[in-house]
Amino acid sequence: MSNTSVVDKYLDQYAEADLDALQSFRGTFQHCLCIPAHDEPSIFIQRLLAFIGQQSNTLAIVVLNQAEPATRDNLNNLACEAELAKNLATIWQNQHVTLYQKQRSPQQ
Repeated sequence: MSNTSVVDKYLDQYAEADLDALQSFRGTFQHCLCIPAHDEPSIFIQRLLAFIGQQSNTLAIVVLNQAEPATRDNLNNLACEAELAKNLATIWQNQHVTLYQKQRSPQQ
């Protein structure tokens, strides 16, 4: 079995179905940070944004995992989502996936 078919099989099983809509997403980044998170307080997002703000040209992927159906544990995930929405501009959204971009300051 080739590596491509293993990856395809994994993605077919576990990837969000709406990610196909991102095939046209293009970007070039110097760094990429992928963080799986579950039941983190919103201060987690505040600290992440402060860290990312000190980096140049960085893609941060935050995966807010949650139980299905929704439980009380998801309250922190909702707070994290709200913190992201408050501090970043939404550039794309489809079902369970949202892309945010750092808002540019007026001098940029």
